[in-house]
Amino acid sequence: MDRIYLVGFMGSGKTTTGKRLSEKLNFQWIDTDKFIERRRNKTVSQIISENGQDKYRQIENSVIEELSTYEGVVVSCGGGLPCFYDNMLIMNKTGITIYLKTSITVLVERLKTAKAERFFLKNKPEDELEEYISKTLQGREFFYNQAKIIIDTQENFGITENIVENLRIRKLINNKAVL
Repeated sequence: MDRIYLVGFMGSGKTTTGKRLSEKLNFQWIDTDKFIERRRNKTVSQIISENGQDKYRQIENSVIEELSTYEGVVVSCGGGLPCFYDNMLIMNKTGITIYLKTSITVLVERLKTAKAERFFLKNKPEDELEEYISKTLQGREFFYNQAKIIIDTQENFGITENIVENLRIRKLINNKAVL
């Protein structure tokens, strides 16, 4: 287990959980959006505005292919990354995928205050936010549910510990050393 990929909708806690999990496991933490921004010297919003969403999804694909060769990493993936090309397949073949499953109600509450920072939300009126999240999540769950581990994030505590326990159980089942 050299690679852990966190997937889920924006606002599901991939960044916070990724940081905490990487500290607990003594792994490097990588956020795919930040990784792309550093490489391109542009924000995600700038890249999408200048080149379109399709080009951004191609960039994400090349990044996940590269990160799939890294060792000792926790990768927090952009919300749409698992849904394009064969990204979920790549991640499932090269590491442990974890879906941070979050209810629409919780996502709406979390994303209300972060709309300006999110390219796909910044121009959405608040009264359309829930519908957008619901519709988009419905289209993405097919991919998210392919994760090897699904963690319900309804309770906003104990998520990292829950993941570590799941990883321990996986190792025991595979007759490997326990974390």
